[in-house]
Amino acid sequence: MSDDCLDVNEWIKKAQGDYYAAGILAASDNPYVLPSACFHCQQCVEKIFKAYIIAKDGSFLKKHNLDELLNQCERHSSDFGDFIPACQILNTYEGTTRYPSDVYYSRPDTEKALEESYKILEFTKLKLKELGYDFQPDTPLIPTGDER
Repeated sequence: MSDDCLDVNEWIKKAQGDYYAAGILAASDNPYVLPSACFHCQQCVEKIFKAYIIAKDGSFLKKHNLDELLNQCERHSSDFGDFIPACQILNTYEGTTRYPSDVYYSRPDTEKALEESYKILEFTKLKLKELGYDFQPDTPLIPTGDER
């Protein structure tokens, strides 16, 4: 395992990058990229949870299930429990968007995924700041028209 796997700031950057990618995909006129946008929302939350867990526990979890990662975060701060419904929805995007499926994700589904992942990202970043992590985002969180 590389040292980057335990670098909280690197996980934060990766989470922000996934959110940014989701925003670019969601802004597309092509409906076939909406599942990928939803997947990146799930990935954003997975990575920001891992950042928090590493900050608190000093260990890296090789898990992808948001419910399990959320439970780990809740061990340190019960207010993560507010995100149980959002994580249950976002969790579905990890598998159903990777492989051919009869599941279809609409623009409203994608907008909801962006909204929920943004709330979780920002909440968790505040928790990390409380722990003394001072980071600057390398990319803006909301894509502008120039990136489309």
